[in-house]
Amino acid sequence: MLLKTNEKLSDELAKLQAPTAVGGNAKFVDELATATKSLSNELTKLQTQTATEAEKIELLFQKHLNNSEQCELFKKLETCAQANKTNEAQKLQIQFKNDDYTTTTTESTPRPDSCKAFGGNPGVHEIKVPGLQHFEVLCQDDSSAGRGWIVIQQRIDGQENFQRDWVTYRDGFGSFDGDFFLGLRQIHHITHSQRYELYIYVEYFGGLWLGARYDNFRVGNEADQFKLQSLGEYHWTKVNNDKMRYHEHMKFTTYDRDNDLWYENCATDQETGGWWYNKCAYW
Repeated sequence: MLLKTNEKLSDELAKLQAPTAVGGNAKFVDELATATKSLSNELTKLQTQTATEAEKIELLFQKHLNNSEQCELFKKLETCAQANKTNEAQKLQIQFKNDDYTTTTTESTPRPDSCKAFGGNPGVHEIKVPGLQHFEVLCQDDSSAGRGWIVIQQRIDGQENFQRDWVTYRDGFGSFDGDFFLGLRQIHHITHSQRYELYIYVEYFGGLWLGARYDNFRVGNEADQFKLQSLGEYHWTKVNNDKMRYHEHMKFTTYDRDNDLWYENCATDQETGGWWYNKCAYW
């Protein structure tokens, strides 16, 4: 636009100067001077306008540069943010891998499936049976029954209340250094991992004791109400009294889960806690 306007002014000036070359009069010279002055004024205006437009263009250009710089800065910030996210993701992935490795290493550590491995070393040990994570049991040796027994119930000091609900008997309660019940769920998985023998030891305050052994003790799962599925063959020490046989094939009963054959709840009537009651006869 500016170039086109300057060319037009040059053409007009050439036309006005042409008569002078021929040699016109004073009037023509005055008109020429007036026209020249007018053109000079127009040229000044155009130069001023051109300068103003140039400043505007320069400002726009500078603004464009600023915007470009800002865009570059934003791109750099975005790249940094993305890099940080990538680094955090890599750290998190490494952490997960480390955790997985630790878990795998821990779970792959072999553990015995019974207390036989701890024969001669009684006390609290960890075992692992199919269907459960590893858990602690009290292992015990007995002078008459031999070594490597898992204690599933112990009542020695009367400090523990055995009148518990179904969930508590399922999960177990008490302390290994006093009264406790291992838990029906654990007993089920233990007795289904391999063939187990049940040994019942009873000692009276006067020092008299007796023992009963059953060579195939098995307990069902919770869906089967932890039924006493099997006892096996009976062996006795000192007293031949197979009282446990009366409860074979019975489901477990607690005060809030009545599975016995009595017209009321044996766990409540006997006040002896949960058991595989038939009609309330108890060991």
